[in-house]
Amino acid sequence: MKELDILGSRNSTPADFRDVVALLASGRYPLDDTVTRTVSFAEAGQALADWSANPAVITKIHVDM
Repeated sequence: MKELDILGSRNSTPADFRDVVALLASGRYPLDDTVTRTVSFAEAGQALADWSANPAVITKIHVDM
């Protein structure tokens, strides 16, 4: 059995999303420290497999569409 940590919620409101977008746009959030990898859509499957194999190394994967 795999351990799972739930770090998010689907109960966000439109106001929550506006606040997050404003924070990201302000540059105050350390995005470079949060996103571990940026990959193309074609590379997403391998990136998720890499994360599954070594979750301590990869924090967030950004899939560039």
